[in-house]
Amino acid sequence: MWWVGSSVTDVYLGTRMAALCQPGRRPLSEAVPDFGQAVVVAQRWLEREAPRTRVRVWLSGGLCRPFLVEPLPGVRNAQEAETAVAALAPQRTGLEGTCTVWLEGKHAGLQRVAAAVSSGTLEQILAAFRGAGRRVASIRPWWASALHSVLMNRDQTPSALGVLDCDSVTLLMGTGGEFEMAMSLAPIVDVDSARSALRRAMMGSKAQPASGAVVRLSIDAGVMGAGKGDIAFGHTIEGV
Repeated sequence: MWWVGSSVTDVYLGTRMAALCQPGRRPLSEAVPDFGQAVVVAQRWLEREAPRTRVRVWLSGGLCRPFLVEPLPGVRNAQEAETAVAALAPQRTGLEGTCTVWLEGKHAGLQRVAAAVSSGTLEQILAAFRGAGRRVASIRPWWASALHSVLMNRDQTPSALGVLDCDSVTLLMGTGGEFEMAMSLAPIVDVDSARSALRRAMMGSKAQPASGAVVRLSIDAGVMGAGKGDIAFGHTIEGV
């Protein structure tokens, strides 16, 4: 889900943490017991701490989960495709209730990556941020930002990637421009467990052990700067 904005404040929301990042300032972060409290904390920060800019929202893998979608025969347009994929989302991701989905671009005959989030989660975020007087510029999964950063900034792209954030590891695997796996495992909260999950997923796949990497959310590790189009919040990249 994406709306174009200019100068923005970045907000990260998960089931265990909330964080806020503004250009030129040290990020804020707070451990929380659940998603509802993460929204409360973020709303408080936006009301008290942040300038009145548009807000980019980044969701944890526990809240926004990817899955692979096979070709959809008979689907005539993007709206029909999203409706069909949304119907698959609860079973494919483990999310409960009605889901809103984002579907990666058109690739005839190939599997595509979809990302799903509970529609109730989106409604809660939008209502809270409207209450803080803010306009939401975008809502996206943080793992997608991490994947984009790795693809853009590494000479050799890993064929297997584990993206670890506050509550999950998202496994993304593929070769030759085609995804072989896309899924989030939760709860996973430490890098050793994330590595183990990625190693297990790589067994029997086309991915080579040396080609795997774990990207870990690290709020204080070299923040890239809000609103510049790169990965939001700090991160580290480690071998498997």
